[in-house]
Amino acid sequence: MRLHQLHSGNFLNEVTISMKKIEKLIWISISAALAFYIFLQHRYVYMYFDDYGYASLSYINPQNQAGTLYGLTDILEFLQMHYLHWGGRILYFFFEIVIFRYGGLTLMQFMQAVIIITIAVISGKIVSMIIKTNLYQCVMLSLLLFGTFHLKTLRDGIYWFSASVLYVWPLLPFFGSIYLYLSIEKKETSLKKAGCILLTFLAAFSQEQIAVMTILLVFFFIVIKYTKQQNKEPLFSQVPRYMFVMFITALIGGALTILAPGNFERAQAGLYSAFYNKNIIVRTVQNIGWIINDNFGLYNWAFVFIVTVFCGTAIIIYLKNKCLTISIITITTLLILERIIPVPKEIGVILGVFWILIFLPALVIYYYRKNQFLLLALLGVGFGSQFMMIVSPAVPLRSHIMMEFILHMVLIESIMYLLEKIKENKIQQILFHCGIILLVLYIVCNYVTITTGYKNNYRINQENHSRLLQAKEDYNAGKSVSEIVLYKLCDDNYANMMPYQEGYKNIETWMKRYYELPDEVTFQYCIYPNG
Repeated sequence: MRLHQLHSGNFLNEVTISMKKIEKLIWISISAALAFYIFLQHRYVYMYFDDYGYASLSYINPQNQAGTLYGLTDILEFLQMHYLHWGGRILYFFFEIVIFRYGGLTLMQFMQAVIIITIAVISGKIVSMIIKTNLYQCVMLSLLLFGTFHLKTLRDGIYWFSASVLYVWPLLPFFGSIYLYLSIEKKETSLKKAGCILLTFLAAFSQEQIAVMTILLVFFFIVIKYTKQQNKEPLFSQVPRYMFVMFITALIGGALTILAPGNFERAQAGLYSAFYNKNIIVRTVQNIGWIINDNFGLYNWAFVFIVTVFCGTAIIIYLKNKCLTISIITITTLLILERIIPVPKEIGVILGVFWILIFLPALVIYYYRKNQFLLLALLGVGFGSQFMMIVSPAVPLRSHIMMEFILHMVLIESIMYLLEKIKENKIQQILFHCGIILLVLYIVCNYVTITTGYKNNYRINQENHSRLLQAKEDYNAGKSVSEIVLYKLCDDNYANMMPYQEGYKNIETWMKRYYELPDEVTFQYCIYPNG
């Protein structure tokens, strides 16, 4: 009898192990498919706006006639001029310029896809390490949630390379430093600590918002580490030294970015005089409105709704607080009404304020009660990156990108928590899986629509590129080139600013530098004959 039980037990264990392997294979396969699709989507993303200016070193020096025939010395001289006269975001522009110079558009498309996929994978790993759950599910969810980015956000900050290198690429060392920090908590090595310090610097020496995020995050690392200690001895004896070095390198990187002479010269050049001439209260209120609209505007309604439903349900189940439950249901109802009933933009801003005042504190309480202080810190630095834009003379739509990547991590945690809690309740399982199916359907539709739009424009971009290359060859051969006929895109929604659009004719100057064409050449735009 005991022998029979032993064999039965071994058989059940083997079945369980086999099921786990199959499940792991499924998650890996889905993740690979999503990664492939991100690569495919990038295959159709082209150069836009100032991509031509940076690729030809003519962005702040239109007199440069070298096209892409330049070396490392020329790049460094250009970046020095940029740092002194335009701004401190030079490290990632260096990466962009080198990629365009030596690998062209193909390498840029490849690198962008690799970086986005790596960010998603690391984000998923971080969440799985924090909440100690299935790594492969978290990574799959992270890759899946990239499909929630709205077209406007992609167009303005991700699928425009010169913006992406500033607003997306630095998130790789930012999240990489978090991953290494968590890894050090498990097993400390000198190499990991050195990597943490280096990645912190690379994250901070990038773009102002991410610089502030990095400084704040390392500060939170130190606070969390210190508060976890039982004996309250002096700070420096309780917190590892490498963390203080991380903080110093973050400050140095941030200072190099924010205090660049070019930032002050540009501010004094009158570019933002209209903003600074306004009353401080007026411009503060105006910026708050823009920030809320960028994060919670009707264009981004689907993502805000997804966060509210999944995270709100997790909060309701975990905290079991009637007031919070009523508040979250009210917010969700108002979001639905905002979508159904046409409302003025100002009403949407008020709803965004309401979301921040009600939903954000609920998330804070949720993570505090669960002792998930790192996710709480991430939420804090994410909102900090938005709050600092109150004093900015310009609030571009892309400035919310880093916040949305962080909210992806919050979403993953909520989904994984709900997945665990619904196991014993059939009704909850049905509702949860219905929600997941709707989420996946939305993401698939979003992915397909955006890919199709960029793909349709890609053939025209390629045709224009061929015509400009031919004109370049003719000009270099001594032939007369006075006019080049180019085609308008099928749909300008799937592209950044184009030179034939009103107010953007200056893009032609950068294009002429990139293709080594004289200023006398004129571009004539017409409708593509085949659609």
